[in-house]
Amino acid sequence: MTTEHTPELRRGNKALDYLLEHYQPMDPKLRYLTDSLPKVADSLYCDARGAARDLLREFASNPAARAATALATLVSRSPSAKEAALADCVFDLELAEVFGDLSKEVGDNEVASLLVDALLYQANGSEPRSPTWDELHNLGTQNARGIHKYQLAHKEFPHIKDINGWVFGKEFSAIIGHWKEIAHVTVGAVSSFSIRFEARWHMRYLLHGTVPTTEEMDAALAIIRRLTSGLMELAKESSQAGPKP
Repeated sequence: MTTEHTPELRRGNKALDYLLEHYQPMDPKLRYLTDSLPKVADSLYCDARGAARDLLREFASNPAARAATALATLVSRSPSAKEAALADCVFDLELAEVFGDLSKEVGDNEVASLLVDALLYQANGSEPRSPTWDELHNLGTQNARGIHKYQLAHKEFPHIKDINGWVFGKEFSAIIGHWKEIAHVTVGAVSSFSIRFEARWHMRYLLHGTVPTTEEMDAALAIIRRLTSGLMELAKESSQAGPKP
């Protein structure tokens, strides 16, 4: 007989402590979210680890990709370290995607932002950190935690329509080799689409117990195809004129 794993609440969660102190008496929806924090964080981060593992395996199975990154692999992180780093980036992407849903759920962007920060700390013990200018423009944002990097990138690079996918693509490229490798950026950005849809559907299931309908999945596939096409065009332009950004 097996028992269901119940994650424990991580101590020292500043965002959660702030919510519990300053938002009393709590709305029932907010109370449910704070009470469910360990389960939600654990579940989403489990998805993030799986997505990171699958993405690295898929990339490693491509002979051309292995050849292109052979030298970088010799001097970069070990596979397990890469997987852990990528999982953190996937989780940031998930949080950026579910932020809007949390905001609608509680009716307050500030509260949703605190919930996202609380989920981040609960999942991997990280406090949110915004990227520096150099990270945003040159080094990549893979070491910045939370969702503020996406908001900053949107302001800095308005010409990129799908900025979340592009930021994640650069992080993926940086983790496996070099963030300016446009082919690797594109691989990560395209992979981000399914990660984002699954994050929203998973959050909806955790909150309301509902699963996506066939119509929703078909619509998501159509959006993925459209965004992928647009991203491939941007990658083509960038490879000809230099990375943007």
